[in-house]
Amino acid sequence: MLKVLRTVRGHMPPGLALYSENTGSRFPMEVGGRYLLLLARDRNYRYFVDP
Repeated sequence: MLKVLRTVRGHMPPGLALYSENTGSRFPMEVGGRYLLLLARDRNYRYFVDP
């Protein structure tokens, strides 16, 4: 579960689950890390990092 600290554009829930396939396009993150993420939704409405 991610904690959203600030939204630059659009509306996000205060916490969200991020989907990441086990492929070369996944975005590995560290627990406690801070990231600026550009997110998109797939056809199942799951959020993923848009490269």
